[in-house]
Amino acid sequence: MTLPDKNERARLLRYGIGGLSTTLLNIFLFWLLSFVMPGYRSANLIAIIMTKLYGFLINKFFVFRSRGLTGKQQAREVAAYVAARGFTGVVDYFGLILLVSGIGLPEMPSKVLIQGLVIVLNYILGKFVVFKPADKAE
Repeated sequence: MTLPDKNERARLLRYGIGGLSTTLLNIFLFWLLSFVMPGYRSANLIAIIMTKLYGFLINKFFVFRSRGLTGKQQAREVAAYVAARGFTGVVDYFGLILLVSGIGLPEMPSKVLIQGLVIVLNYILGKFVVFKPADKAE
């Protein structure tokens, strides 16, 4: 097993910072909205949507530093982001329902647990599907 090179370590650090801020925002919004929404599902859906928008900006400009793309490449990047984050949004939404309503775990610990899985999936999809360097993008 080889260690990541300097650029990859820097990207992982940036992803950790960006991912942590996105995750904390998601959990905070879920917690806050839980007080004003009619159920945890509605609060979760709104928190997911809001943090997916925030996450796009953080990942594009801070984590993966995706700049200088042509219009076609940018359109592909946005479409790939929507598809990838749509997938992890579904994991987040239905994962929480499974843990809370299916298994009977408390809402907030379940939300935190699901976020761990979402962080890993988001990094993998972000690196290999969404924010590919311009020379590797189609």
